[in-house]
Amino acid sequence: MKRVRCALALALVFLRTTVILAGPGDPKTSGLLGTAAAAIENAYIKVIAGGNGAIVMGTTGGDPDIAGDEGKRLLYGYPTQIGTSFPSLRVIRRGVTQDYILIRQMPSYGPVVENGVIVTRWLLEGVEVTQRVSLALNPYSDREDMALIAVAVKNTGGESLQAGIRCMLDIQVGNNDRAPFFLPGVGQVTTETEFATANMPDYYKAFESPTYARDSLRALGVLKGFGMTTPDRFALATWRAGRGGGQGIYDTAWDYTITPGAAIGDSTAACWWNPRPLGPNQEATFQTGYGLGGAGGGTAWFDAPARLTCANTRFTANLWVSNTSAEPLMNGRATITLPSGLRLASGQSVTLTIGNVARQQVGSVSWQIEADAQRAETLTYQASIAFDNLPEPIVVTASVEVPDCRATPTTVIPTATPAPTPVPTPGPEIPEPGSVFLLGAGLAGLAALIRRRRR
Repeated sequence: MKRVRCALALALVFLRTTVILAGPGDPKTSGLLGTAAAAIENAYIKVIAGGNGAIVMGTTGGDPDIAGDEGKRLLYGYPTQIGTSFPSLRVIRRGVTQDYILIRQMPSYGPVVENGVIVTRWLLEGVEVTQRVSLALNPYSDREDMALIAVAVKNTGGESLQAGIRCMLDIQVGNNDRAPFFLPGVGQVTTETEFATANMPDYYKAFESPTYARDSLRALGVLKGFGMTTPDRFALATWRAGRGGGQGIYDTAWDYTITPGAAIGDSTAACWWNPRPLGPNQEATFQTGYGLGGAGGGTAWFDAPARLTCANTRFTANLWVSNTSAEPLMNGRATITLPSGLRLASGQSVTLTIGNVARQQVGSVSWQIEADAQRAETLTYQASIAFDNLPEPIVVTASVEVPDCRATPTTVIPTATPAPTPVPTPGPEIPEPGSVFLLGAGLAGLAALIRRRRR
């Protein structure tokens, strides 16, 4: 009987482990990933959290301008296998560093949906970690087709410490689990690459289509601006060893060394926010965004915000040129034309050199643009791209919605000078009623006396 009880206990432990942590072998093929516990969705995307706090994401209706991108993956595992995209925690206390893969820790609360937000909380030796995932406005599409992933770290203990977060997303765009990345100022990225805060790109983008077709599903992650917390480090890496040229980031809690030049293979994006000092009851929150990619694809396209805010009236317009022809494109130049209300930032050139673009490759240039923001309007700008071996230039346009950021004038109400109290002009003196009676009686008596004397 004791052996039976022991076997049952071990079986229960094993079953619990299959939900919280993938078992031996490749989690992508073992079928030992967590199951859905909470979900949020709208007309564009859906996010599902497993009981371990890991998330998956995919499209519902997808991009309204693309037919056929409905019900597709944006993160691996959507909608039923959950466990390859998750946060990690690093805590430094009294000089000792501890790292936690959070999906290997039982959440103390959730996942549960609260007011449209998926909330998951872990409590680990005086450190509270709360992950909140919500649907948010995507500045590059001007639609609520992005998930905002916010992770808060709070020191609930009585001594100071340092704490930071790593957020890892296992990227899969549609059926493409090896989606190549595009980064502004860098171009196409297919090998392990990392960035620090000083050279952090604004975003990263990936296509389902290997030829970057305009009508294909595309995804985008926002790293800077628009309420995001710029990472201290960002890396594009191989998800697991053997599935690309890198060492594989999945089995690590925090430290990961990229292999420069190694093919990414199974695509992963990771953000690090290094440990911050936290006194008792102090908290730090880190945010990043990931969702649909907005406009783009085809022979040439702009990646740029679709809407500006008064806090972000300067933006980067990234121009991409895809060579799907059989020959290289030679000596490319791109010239931008801006309407009234937009201007190039100081030091920017109207014409930029793209250079040669090999077949099946992509070239890019970018401009820093400033909006006057003197009135609310939608402004359209364009670029003309010329190559020596093309008979006609390629023309591409984009639009941006600009807010009115003029300060609302303060209405000054002058202090009124009190009007002088009017002094009435004195009129003729009117005797009091008693005086009039006496005067009348006196006159009557005088008239009677005069009459008697005349007699």
